[in-house]
Amino acid sequence: MLGPNSVITRRPSEADVVIENATLIEIGVDGDSERPVSVREAAQIIGARPRQMLNVRLANERVEDRTAAAVEYRIRLDVADEAELDRVDELFLQHLARDDARREDVTRFSDETDGLANFYRDGLASYVLGVFAKDQPATADDPQSLERALAAFGRAAFHLADFRDRRVAAAVAACASLNLNDIGSASIPTGLPGVDAALGFLRHLRGSDVSPQWPKRPLGQPSALRCPVDDATFAFLDLVFALGEPEGTPSASAALERIEHGTLTAPDRTKFAVVLGEWASRTGRGEMVRRCASILYNDPIFEGAVSRWKTA
Repeated sequence: MLGPNSVITRRPSEADVVIENATLIEIGVDGDSERPVSVREAAQIIGARPRQMLNVRLANERVEDRTAAAVEYRIRLDVADEAELDRVDELFLQHLARDDARREDVTRFSDETDGLANFYRDGLASYVLGVFAKDQPATADDPQSLERALAAFGRAAFHLADFRDRRVAAAVAACASLNLNDIGSASIPTGLPGVDAALGFLRHLRGSDVSPQWPKRPLGQPSALRCPVDDATFAFLDLVFALGEPEGTPSASAALERIEHGTLTAPDRTKFAVVLGEWASRTGRGEMVRRCASILYNDPIFEGAVSRWKTA
């Protein structure tokens, strides 16, 4: 289903285009005047060229009085071929999939991919800009930087949603979704074993009536590719695995301090709290459970875990 302003990144077939409850369809291509077309003609136009801008007007006329309710859409097709996508992935891995990447590298990446799969490359660049915004030193004094980071992660997840069959896009989209607590319902391997394990654990904590198995640190499982993550996400991943190890108690104390007094995005605070609360519930630390549960009060994602702690 398309919204009033939509981007299509994969060329649709005629069967993919479904228009219902419209007695009149008008389409204008690349600024040309709109003209009436049939449903079949509309489908053919939408799938005709990989890059075009469409103005679409749908009207539904009432038989009784011939008044019509109309809605207008602006649809941009930005369908890249595989060679373009491959080149963008190659330049992402070269310039941005590094621990020491800087804003100058984003500029270089954008310059070298200008005109290549723009919607796709903007998703990759947005993710890295979100990491920068989240990690900048002034974050504690500028809470809006955290909001900018979440907005960038949201753009990344949206732009890459149709490309999860590509390994770079799958990894970056998973990291963006982890930042947003958009943990989904399906487990799609990303090539990042730590991220995959953490996302799977969060899915179980969200929906399981029983305590899920605690994930083990993926030692000996090298990542299929590199994807930069922000400091808080790195700390969260380390916490997930540390709490499953015998010496995990010091990590728990530091995490509780960070949850209650540190500078975190709302999704990060929630993630830390549900993992720490689950560990505390299993190890009989009632006060820690209570403090984590208070942070998750009325949380729409992990309320099931809190309910389970109350009955444990």
